[in-house]
Amino acid sequence: MVGQKWIDSIDDSMFLCDCQDSQRDLDNALKSRIAKKNAKLFQKVINSLRHSPCSFKNYKATTEQMRHALESAKGFVESFLKNRYSRGLFFFGTPGTGKTHLCVAIIREIFSRSQREINRNDIKFTTITDFLTEIKESYNTSCSEKSIMDKYTGCKLLVLDDLGKEYSKGESNTWADEKLYELIDTRYKKLLPMIITTNLGLTQLERKIDSAVVSRIFEMCDGINCVWTDHRKA
Repeated sequence: MVGQKWIDSIDDSMFLCDCQDSQRDLDNALKSRIAKKNAKLFQKVINSLRHSPCSFKNYKATTEQMRHALESAKGFVESFLKNRYSRGLFFFGTPGTGKTHLCVAIIREIFSRSQREINRNDIKFTTITDFLTEIKESYNTSCSEKSIMDKYTGCKLLVLDDLGKEYSKGESNTWADEKLYELIDTRYKKLLPMIITTNLGLTQLERKIDSAVVSRIFEMCDGINCVWTDHRKA
């Protein structure tokens, strides 16, 4: 009978095994295990109760510009899951326009659709201020600055939120400039994708951030200008 064969049991007797059903059960069990592990890791990567529910489904694209941003985010996911070299995305513009929402939705989609178990070091999500704080704290611990930098320069996908927040007081910060340049330049050389958000407009960005950094970002990423209504005030 197709899909069945006789199997020896422990007591040398024989029984008929439906191998197709057994293999299907094993495949389903493996998929379920992978899905559960990836879902759990997604929560650890995001580490935000406010943002963890964000998805493509609950992103309300009410304008043509918002629909373009959503389709760009979905397109990135498709390329990334097919292991193609992916240009990153750079969401810039006014606050409250769903930039972080789309970033988290991208990560969620990758974790939920991946056919393999994602390694905890594959995808990193951080804000620029948390990244710089982590490096500063390494100076007073046994953890080295290099190990922190390697974590973010070597992962398969880095999502860097709130670029420019390090200049919220309007002050120049040479140390922050150097660390940001090292981060961006290393990933640039390795052809590793980034998704970046900022509340700065292009003019502000070029005024506050090293031109070499801005140039690399735009070579690595497709820019998406988010200038619609602040949903927090709507």
